[in-house]
Amino acid sequence: MSWYWQSDLRTGGDASWTSYAKKESKKIEDAFKKKAKTVEVSGGKYIVDFKNMIQYRKDDDQLQRPVKRVEDDSESDSEERIKGPKTKRHKPMVIKAKTFARSGTFNNNAAITEVIESLGGFTSPTVTKTVDYLICPADEEPEGVKVTSAKKYRIPIMFLPADFRKTKTSKDDFKEAMKPENMQFEE
Repeated sequence: MSWYWQSDLRTGGDASWTSYAKKESKKIEDAFKKKAKTVEVSGGKYIVDFKNMIQYRKDDDQLQRPVKRVEDDSESDSEERIKGPKTKRHKPMVIKAKTFARSGTFNNNAAITEVIESLGGFTSPTVTKTVDYLICPADEEPEGVKVTSAKKYRIPIMFLPADFRKTKTSKDDFKEAMKPENMQFEE
């Protein structure tokens, strides 16, 4: 078995996964087989959480990356070799301490800002390389200076309904929009 961590959250696909060193991978696999909940790696700097299939920094659990377990080709001829998440990365990306910019026309910018801030995120009026996500209306073709800048800086574009409103479920709706399968990633 081999273990991988997602090294580039913005690109997705198999190229975005980096294998742990053989010694680390064996340590993770041994802990996994013993049904441990977590295991420390990289000299204790990171913790692998088996329940959520993520790696996070020991000193800041908000800095997370998905991990996956892959059966080596020599161990099985099965088509289904992935033992962890592949296209379904993990629970939605962390919003806390992330910066969001908006492009396009929304009926309620205040609701979007309020949801982002209530989840610990920040908003920016412009798109710079410090922005983590660009939010565009789902019913408009993404275009304009902000979209061009997002593509330049390889910032993921997420889509929300133009009539997004603050409701009891708006936090969940926002988190759903942050799932990688609901975003547009530009090359």
